[in-house]
Amino acid sequence: MMKTLLYYFMIFILVSSQLHSQKDDKMSTVNIFKDIYISIDSDIKIDTKSISFSKKYQDLNIKEITTSGSLDAVDNLRKSKANIAIVRGDILGAKNNGLFGFDAYNDYGIICSPSSSILYLISEKEIHSIIDLRYMEVSTGLSSNIAQLYLSNIAKNSGTKLDIGYNSLSFDDSIHALQKGQIDAIFMFAPESYASKITKMGLKIQSVPDNFFTNLTIKKGLNPDSYYLGDRRIRTLEVQNFIIAPKTTLDKNIDLKVESLISAFSCYKTLQNIDAFYGDIYPSVKESVNKIQQRVDKEDAITFTLDQKIKTSDGERFVYYATNHSSSDMNITLEEFRTTSFDTVPIKPRHLMSTIPSGYIELKAKSQKMITILYKNTFIYTVKPTKLKVIYKNLTLEDSRIEFFIHIGDR
Repeated sequence: MMKTLLYYFMIFILVSSQLHSQKDDKMSTVNIFKDIYISIDSDIKIDTKSISFSKKYQDLNIKEITTSGSLDAVDNLRKSKANIAIVRGDILGAKNNGLFGFDAYNDYGIICSPSSSILYLISEKEIHSIIDLRYMEVSTGLSSNIAQLYLSNIAKNSGTKLDIGYNSLSFDDSIHALQKGQIDAIFMFAPESYASKITKMGLKIQSVPDNFFTNLTIKKGLNPDSYYLGDRRIRTLEVQNFIIAPKTTLDKNIDLKVESLISAFSCYKTLQNIDAFYGDIYPSVKESVNKIQQRVDKEDAITFTLDQKIKTSDGERFVYYATNHSSSDMNITLEEFRTTSFDTVPIKPRHLMSTIPSGYIELKAKSQKMITILYKNTFIYTVKPTKLKVIYKNLTLEDSRIEFFIHIGDR
């Protein structure tokens, strides 16, 4: 009996050890300080898988945290479940200022506004006033996206009791429910680009009635807007979307993550003054923008301009001026010629092409240098006119390339 118990006890220890080992292996792939844990309101419709980083930030991985709306996304940041959040500006402002009875939260900094959303009122029934929503089943979006609070506020201030059935559905689920007749209307925010998509589904977008806005007590963050669908002018409300990061964090890499998102979303091109209603700008944003802008300026600083094309008895000469427009010295070198006309691998320079000068080329600040590309057809067959990509590597910037095209071939 004791031997049997001992046997099963040893089996239990062995299995537990294996499970613990597997758990540790799995946990070891998760590094909260290395990776970007991004909490996003899915109705904003930014696909985190489409966020691409340049080589400098390629070691950063994005892990998306599922949320039920912008309030939830902000809360994930507050609870350190995420180190980045993308949220609607009106909701961010409501949290920042403790509106609608929310607990005030402002321990975050704004990185930038990558997009905006508009309010959609979709229904086959005509809606000219808040009163027209009486007895309707209305989808107000994900549970923490506060559109229901807006409608409740409007209804209260209209002086009429409205028996509205509120449904918390995602944008896509709302569309399906409306098509199936399960709800009567949709009152929620989504990207402006969705307008044509909605009409192609045969659904009618209504203008938001004027008394929706006039009866709303809290209007900050909601901006009057309009757009055209054919010859119909649709009046609506627009909100900014914001990327935010926590100010208080143990994550020593947070500034690099902020910089990577500024680069990925091209925020350095659109940095704007942030209204205090939404919160403060993240402390390292301006420094990151300057750093990225300097890098972009350097990446775009070298240009190749064709001066002349000379035909000779044994080939062609393409004479270019390589110009360094920046105030920094730079070194470049030919990396490769590439075309898919012959094969899928780079053409080796010695086969068809050569350059003068060859090797490393020094370009002083605000200077230019003449570079000649020689093309010689050494094959026994005729090469048809072919588009050839010329790729120079900028040795001053590790991951920067200068690319341009020339046309070679026998006519």
